[in-house]
Amino acid sequence: MYIFLTLRNQFSKFAGQKYNIFMELQKTIKEIFL
Repeated sequence: MYIFLTLRNQFSKFAGQKYNIFMELQKTIKEIFL
């Protein structure tokens, strides 16, 4: 159970980083096209 929670936390961090990168990309693209 503990291992599962640790994995889930790691995945959440990883997904959060990917989401932040995606948001930054989106912002950059908007600035380029505006």
